[in-house]
Amino acid sequence: MLLLDPAGQPVRFGRLDTYGARQDTTACQLAASVVGSWDGIILADGTGELPIGGVGCAAIPFGRYHVWAWRGLEYELWQGDVDLTPKRGRVALDIPLERA
Repeated sequence: MLLLDPAGQPVRFGRLDTYGARQDTTACQLAASVVGSWDGIILADGTGELPIGGVGCAAIPFGRYHVWAWRGLEYELWQGDVDLTPKRGRVALDIPLERA
């Protein structure tokens, strides 16, 4: 899953190596079976309850985001928008991934 901010820039977690080539040990454990990486959020079980409102590796920053979600090449890309501002409280995002 990838979150894009209003400027179309991806939300990134951790940092790349000195050469800007790869991410080694700086991915962030956001929740059980959920990892925030430089290239997106990895949901190992396909689901997860993510913390919202932190900075750095603690949680997803408050904001409104455009979401891309996919599951390999066999499924269609899903796109949608989510409001993760403080006034929203808990937000459920059900993403139906359809076989290609």
